[in-house]
Amino acid sequence: MKAFTRAELIRIAHQHYPPGSTVFVDIDRSTPEFQRWSAAWKTALAWERWASLLSELRAAFPGRPVGNVTQPGMSACLRCCIYLERPLPEGGRVLTRLAGAVSVLAPLYLVYATVQHIRADDTWTRPQLFLQPPDELRPHAELLVQHLERELGYQPFPLELANEPVPGRCVYFLNGGEPSLLDALLDNDLGNLP
Repeated sequence: MKAFTRAELIRIAHQHYPPGSTVFVDIDRSTPEFQRWSAAWKTALAWERWASLLSELRAAFPGRPVGNVTQPGMSACLRCCIYLERPLPEGGRVLTRLAGAVSVLAPLYLVYATVQHIRADDTWTRPQLFLQPPDELRPHAELLVQHLERELGYQPFPLELANEPVPGRCVYFLNGGEPSLLDALLDNDLGNLP
């Protein structure tokens, strides 16, 4: 599959987000862009290949919880998550969430991770987001990538274009600021995982 160019990705964002303020208060559901965005979500939520992918991941990661952590309409992606936990010597644990974000607007995915320390007294640190999973997660991340590519036929989101601005477009779920391609085609809050 040929990699998307910057111009192609911006065109996809323009097809799904109307011109306007980057602080979106009142969604105009009548715009052609919103209609295309809604249709993309409707298709994604009925996607049998997504359910099949989740089943494949449960088999590929035995003994590890695997979940669908999609927040429909709150981003532009379906998300799956594999939970990897290891104990710490002082009684706490490290919770790693290895996630796959799959765009509902373009055949792109991103495999990323959050790492969080949970102390023995059940207090915790804020999860740290890694757009490229740390080296110790490489075998798990590669396995997730293999399944995403084989099951869905998608290609990796080009991280070198993640911060490319999509000026003058109203990204529905963005709370202020100028949207980027990562915001528009996947999510502006990838670290928000259960």
